[in-house]
Amino acid sequence: MKVIKIGKISKRKLAILFKKIFFMLEAGIGISKAINILYINSLKNKKEKLMNKILGDIDKNILAGQSFSSCLLKYKKYFSGFIISMIKAGESSGNLNQVIYKLANYYEREADLAENFSRVLIYPVIVCIMMLAVLIFALVFVIPSYSQMFGENDLPVMTKFVVGISNFVCNYYLFLIAILIIFFLALKIFFKSDRGKLFYGKFLFLSFIRKIYRPYLNFMFAQILNIMLSSGVNIVFAILNAKEVIDNKFLDNNFEVVIKKIKSGEKISQAIGETKIFDEILVEMINIGESSGNLSNVAAHCEKYFESEFMNNIRKLEKLIEPILTIAIGLILAIIMLAIMEPSFSMGDIL
Repeated sequence: MKVIKIGKISKRKLAILFKKIFFMLEAGIGISKAINILYINSLKNKKEKLMNKILGDIDKNILAGQSFSSCLLKYKKYFSGFIISMIKAGESSGNLNQVIYKLANYYEREADLAENFSRVLIYPVIVCIMMLAVLIFALVFVIPSYSQMFGENDLPVMTKFVVGISNFVCNYYLFLIAILIIFFLALKIFFKSDRGKLFYGKFLFLSFIRKIYRPYLNFMFAQILNIMLSSGVNIVFAILNAKEVIDNKFLDNNFEVVIKKIKSGEKISQAIGETKIFDEILVEMINIGESSGNLSNVAAHCEKYFESEFMNNIRKLEKLIEPILTIAIGLILAIIMLAIMEPSFSMGDIL
């Protein structure tokens, strides 16, 4: 089947789409009519060409007798295996409206988490850009004028160092720009490769950022288990979808091992615990859920716990970044001011 590739659908748009479908299903409108209404309404917004195309195609295929899940397969670049599996489970169980509701909530929470994380990064990014702009201005305009003023005089070591950097930037700025462009392009190509994805996954799991990533990993795993198991999807398929949603190439083999062990009859908690990629509390809770036959509800409690831990760590990071940046800016400005002022003091002593 040919996969259509046009643009991108954000998590927020997916949440809105599923919410609209859910409200119509709850109102007693069938999925075919619901998609048709959404398609007609989407035509009013000429900017949403991708959504118009997708809804129009799904509307046509549903009228031709295809199921909603099979219609989405054509657009699996935008509707993940997780979405398609969930909708297929909803169609099979006759509980499509509740499955759609869970998908809407899932993508809304994902969008909220992404926005919260972006908000944390906005301040340091703006500060870094401003700091870089001030540094470039000082190196290109301020330092050269001071170096000309003092000429061939015996300058202090700090001033010589800063003047040297300034001269290099002024003389080779085109070379530096070219190097930066090549570096970022190479980085982009690398992280799109399998080796790059493996490195990135390993970095998230093992580096200093693991204190934020691991609660997120536990949260995502518990959330997918809760959503899929409560929708009637079996545990093996739920873990397969958790692997897809988490999308960490470094951990892929661990998920495959878990699936093999569960298929061979090993307990879910034991199989997961042996990988050492999840917190002990999650493993113990899954063990309790297995023993009580209430794994979905236990996963829901784990989901809330690790979401709270993840958000707390994000807030701690936010509080930690501000003083670190303040100190860094202070040091850079102090070095520049010292390099500028020290020759003036030396000249004053001579006079």
